[in-house]
Amino acid sequence: WGSWGDQDMCPSGTYAAGFSLRVEQHVSGQFDDTSLNGIRLHCVYPSRVSSGSYVGSNIGHWGKWTDIKWCPTGFLKAFQLRVESPQGIGDDTAANNIRFSCSDGVVLKGDSTAWGEWGEWSSVC
Repeated sequence: WGSWGDQDMCPSGTYAAGFSLRVEQHVSGQFDDTSLNGIRLHCVYPSRVSSGSYVGSNIGHWGKWTDIKWCPTGFLKAFQLRVESPQGIGDDTAANNIRFSCSDGVVLKGDSTAWGEWGEWSSVC
């Protein structure tokens, strides 16, 4: 479900070292669950000084931004999405969470819903 947005990259000379998610938590009643509605990559210089910039593409309207999760010393290098298959009668949320591996070996997990299954890791960026 959904559509891909335009590719967006950290400014020249900076690298993604953190991320935050726009998440709508479970809603009850007759309202539609949407779960993961946006991903921001937070960019830093190689010295690990923040550039104050972030990138994101095709951000949805629902939910709130989570706190930034940072690689302790490295940069984001690969990701894994948690995706829910079509539900038929139930809400179709599709992508629900993300994990990133850092170049320093740390794995960061997003603060989103637990619906669906984790897919394969992406290629190393």
